[in-house]
Amino acid sequence: MTDPNGKHPKQALAKWLREHAAEFCLTDDKGKLNEAGIQEAAKVANWQPGGGAPKTPGE
Repeated sequence: MTDPNGKHPKQALAKWLREHAAEFCLTDDKGKLNEAGIQEAAKVANWQPGGGAPKTPGE
C-alpha cells in the first residue's frame, strides 16, 4: 500500500516525523534530528517487515 505521493506508509511516517520532530522531542539541544529515533518510531507503520508479495492462502 502506498500513499497518493507514492510513498510507503513507513516512509510517509518518517517524513512526517522529520517535519514535526521538535514537537515530539526527536531533536537534540542543537536542533539536530534524532534519525535513529525517527526510524524506530516509523517501524510501527511497516506492518509487513518481510516485504514481498502476500502468501498464497493454504500454502
